Amino acid sequence: GVVPEGVTTDFAKAYDLMLYKIKNTYPNAVIYCATMPYFSFSYRGDFEQIFPFKKQETGISLTMENEAIKNACQHIGAHCVDFYNC
Repeated sequence: GVVPEGVTTDFAKAYDLMLYKIKNTYPNAVIYCATMPYFSFSYRGDFEQIFPFKKQETGISLTMENEAIKNACQHIGAHCVDFYNC
C-alpha cells in the first residue's frame, strides 16, 4: 500500500515511499533499483576497523535491507537487479 508522508526510521517504508514518489512524479519512467552486494573484507583485515558497525546504517541486516528493496520494487512495478546473489 501507499506509505504515508513523514519521518520514518523503517527502511522498508522509506524505500516504498521513495519509489512511490518517483512513480507518481514520473509515471512513464522505467525504474531500476539494485540490491546491495555482499562484500567480504576478510582479505583486507578486520572488518570492524574498515566499517565500525555490524549492521547496515539502517539498523537492519543486509539480507533484510535487500528483501525490503526487492519487495518495494515488486509493489511499484520497478525492475530489481540482484547484486547480492550474483
